Amino acid sequence: MDRLPTELYGAILCQLARDDRKSTTLALTRAIPRSPVPRAYLFETIRLHNAKQVLLLYQRLRGVGGKDSQEAAWVREFILEAWIVDAQIVVNLLELLPHIRVLTLSIGTSFMPEHLEEIFQAPRLDLVALFVRFRPYVERATYYQFLKVRETKTRDLRSLTLGSRGVTSTG
Repeated sequence: MDRLPTELYGAILCQLARDDRKSTTLALTRAIPRSPVPRAYLFETIRLHNAKQVLLLYQRLRGVGGKDSQEAAWVREFILEAWIVDAQIVVNLLELLPHIRVLTLSIGTSFMPEHLEEIFQAPRLDLVALFVRFRPYVERATYYQFLKVRETKTRDLRSLTLGSRGVTSTG
């Protein structure tokens, strides 16, 4: 089985349900280590549950070439489900992932509006969905600081439209 072409493995993996592709790819790379199984499916969807995972992924991507690495280019969906995480590391990690189509962030007390501004400072032309979730049941609501937007920024946000080419300014 280690002599099968990469395309055949890719065709087989594409037939699987999206949720099963990652675990099947991992199982194949472990069972047949010399096989040319396409590893892109391991990075297609990244779901992180704690701060240590965020740091480990950041270190791995930096170690293999940063945003120019193949692994960073493979990531299409990024889901952060950790409430307690260093927001600056998340910002730095997302800088390495330029081709994200779906971004889901859980915003804890360490996130500031400036962190979100930094995430979207460079255009994210591939982004089609953004989900932001604020931590419930805390002494101080974490989203209040995001509501305090200066009038100029509010005016700027009103002039944005979402089209086939991403987010554009109409004003």
